[in-house]
Amino acid sequence: MAKKVEQKQEIKVNVSLDKIREAVKDVAGVNKLVDTAITDQKKAYGSIARAMIATVCHAHIHGDVRPMTRLITDTANYAGRRNAMIGFCEKHGPISWDSANKKVRYRKARALADFMDNVGEDSPLLAMLEDAPNWKAYSPEPEYKPFNALEQFEKFAKRVVNKAENATKKDNIPESLLNDLVILAKRHGLELELPTDDSKELATKQVSAAKQDAAVAVAKASKKAPATAKTKAA
Repeated sequence: MAKKVEQKQEIKVNVSLDKIREAVKDVAGVNKLVDTAITDQKKAYGSIARAMIATVCHAHIHGDVRPMTRLITDTANYAGRRNAMIGFCEKHGPISWDSANKKVRYRKARALADFMDNVGEDSPLLAMLEDAPNWKAYSPEPEYKPFNALEQFEKFAKRVVNKAENATKKDNIPESLLNDLVILAKRHGLELELPTDDSKELATKQVSAAKQDAAVAVAKASKKAPATAKTKAA
């Protein structure tokens, strides 16, 4: 069975390669493929926008979010920009995204039965239609950044050191690990400052002071509440 699958994949690749070989004979053929890709993508994003509008209207009127779930999950496999679709649909539709189960949840409290009939100046329908061409802005695609191992190591090392400075009894940060991090960082031109006993003591005092301030604030608020109630009763 595995051999048959491999053969099918090979045939598919060969067909694609034949087309590419034909296209790369001159730059005109390459540009033609690029133009086709750009046009197809614009058409696809336009189709997604129209489908989102339809599924939002359907959810408002019928309380059915199954088509919206299918749209978001299935188109995401083909550069559908799932997070942007979720953002758009959550703003305009009576829904929320269930990330754990990867599906749309209906929110009856947000549903508008007259969603499609209300076309006044402040119409939610018109607001959605105006917003639709920019739906991808709900989750802009991040700029590509190549992996930088040294940068990631520095972030990790600083997190460990900072945590060690404010460590609790439950935290497990061996001193030998901290020393190894400092040595490794120096080899690569990075400077790490290990927490001293003084800095740890200062951090503990700061946390303790913050807790005391919070307790005092709560106590003052609880004292004022009964007095206000008596005043209103009088």
